[in-house]
Parts: sequence; C-alpha cells; structure tokens
Amino acid sequence: MMAYLGTYSFKIDVLARNVGIAKSSFYHLFKSKEEFFVHLARYWAWSGTFAYGEKIKLLETPQDKFQTLIRAIYKDRVQGLTWIQLRNLAVKLDNIKNILIEVEKARLEIVGSILEEMGFSKKDARIKAKGFMHMFFGLLVLHCGEPPDKKKATGEINELLAILGLPKVRL
Repeated sequence: MMAYLGTYSFKIDVLARNVGIAKSSFYHLFKSKEEFFVHLARYWAWSGTFAYGEKIKLLETPQDKFQTLIRAIYKDRVQGLTWIQLRNLAVKLDNIKNILIEVEKARLEIVGSILEEMGFSKKDARIKAKGFMHMFFGLLVLHCGEPPDKKKATGEINELLAILGLPKVRL
C-alpha cells in the first residue's frame, strides 16, 4: 500500500480497514505511523535483501546468480517502489536512513561478490555494482513502478548493462 500511495498519502485508518482491524489496534501495536514505517523498513530490508541474498548464494554459477537477481528485481516492483518511498522518509527519520545505509551496503556486497565470481577485480566489481544499483533505481523512477513489457525491459536493461560492461540477460 505504501509503495503505491507514498508515505504522505498513507493513512492508518485505510490500512486498518484493509487488514480488518480497528485503528486503535494499530496504535496498540505501534506508537506512531513513523514507528510502523521503521518496522516496515526492517521487514523490507530482511525480505528483499538479506533473505534473498542468502537464496542467491545457493545457486551454482555466478551467471545463474546474476540472471536470477535481475529477474527478481524486474518482477518485484513493490520492493523497488518501497525503496523509493523509504528514501523519501529517510530524509527525516534517522532510523530509516540507517536501515537504508545497511541495505545499500548489503546490496552492493551481493552484486559485487557475484561480479567478482564472474572474474572482475574487486575494485571493478565494486564500481560496476554501484552502477548496477543506480541503473535499476533509475529504471524504477523512470517507469514509476510500471514495468515496460518484457521485450522492451530486456532491451533497456541490456543497453544499460552493456554500458557497465556486464553480460546480457534474458527476462
């Protein structure tokens, strides 16, 4: 809900109604909307970064890891839109800012490790990982959460990957 509405349009009474609880029940669990956002950010960080990073490590080849990562990013628009909304909140909430710093470091590490496994030096892998992260964040913003069709998205992603000197992918 927050991913699509944004943090400023997010209303507790609407959330409570959608999940079938009284507004007072929400405030029994969370002292404020800001506290809820911090809990949401922690869950977002765990499910979209840390748990997923562990799953990717189980794949055999770095190429499989890279393909799987890009497919997951393409398919999970809510994860990306939530990232955008949390970045907006991080301007005024230090707890969320710290979570985002931790997540972005972990994401750089995940991508950088895959690129090192693919044969890039540690330095080049880190530079390319940062470009990769910025590239996908930019695509999220450009498409405002609505992914282009698979063929167009594959073309856009592969053009950007080529700029970074990374292998093409199939969505």
